[in-house]
Amino acid sequence: MLKKLLHGFMFGVGFTVAIILIFWIVSALELSFTTGTTSNSMTTGDEINYADQEKWRALPISEKIPKITGLALLRFKEGEDKHMEAYVETVLTKNNSTNLPLSIGDRVEKSDYYAKGGYSNNRNGILVLYSGSPAKEVEGAYLYDDRLVSYEDMPLEVFLKKFKNEPLN
Repeated sequence: MLKKLLHGFMFGVGFTVAIILIFWIVSALELSFTTGTTSNSMTTGDEINYADQEKWRALPISEKIPKITGLALLRFKEGEDKHMEAYVETVLTKNNSTNLPLSIGDRVEKSDYYAKGGYSNNRNGILVLYSGSPAKEVEGAYLYDDRLVSYEDMPLEVFLKKFKNEPLN
């Protein structure tokens, strides 16, 4: 009888220790996610995190342009099997101290796509926007017939003129 009681007591102690360990591990994981020791953002080093990106996208174009420190204009060249490859055509910055991670002629594979008809036939470039110092990629906007559809169908030359004339904020 004493042996059975001791066996039950040991089972209870082991079960209690297991439950405590599980709660401790779960709370440690939750703490690491909230303090940022485990990265759950979309950043790759040259891009802003997801929360900042959402704030950026909520801004009107009139507030974005003064915050842009640099931009890269990508153009497409057709490769094999209608694979459109993106290459940097132009790099512009508001001041000489801003360094962008892209140079003229660089291939940007993450922007490649396969042409499949529809609106992709009119897609002729991407405008990649950078902000801050060091410059971080904040947004990419497709060009369709040299118009920025995501910016009220603004012509590229109008956007570039505004970028060059707007002081850095």
